[in-house]
Amino acid sequence: MSQPRLNALVVDEKMFRHLVVLEMPKAMRLQYPISVLTIVRADGTGESLAGIVRRLVRAADLVGLVTAQPAVRILLMNAELKGAQMVIDRILAELAGSIFVRWGLACFPATVRTADDLLAQADAAAGLAAS
Repeated sequence: MSQPRLNALVVDEKMFRHLVVLEMPKAMRLQYPISVLTIVRADGTGESLAGIVRRLVRAADLVGLVTAQPAVRILLMNAELKGAQMVIDRILAELAGSIFVRWGLACFPATVRTADDLLAQADAAAGLAAS
């Protein structure tokens, strides 16, 4: 018998975008919120940030590694703005000043209506340069 996955899965940027696009119609149809949280690290690598973040979110969530910059995106399933803020607080507490980060958040349906807008709004709020 296989063991359940305890940490969120980390995928590359292309797969992350693809999965967000696939998830959006399902969220619309079943009427549940999804959020994207973009976290940009001031120095270091996105891989090291992904290793920290994947332990702090649910196994049902998804971590996407941004290849061109030291950043990650997190797809938070069934998470409204309030729930996403709790995730942000947990991540910031874990980092506790050891790593400086900028973050941005977007939520369907509260702040955006499309997958592209979900990603663009979170990235812009985090100051992530368009790739």
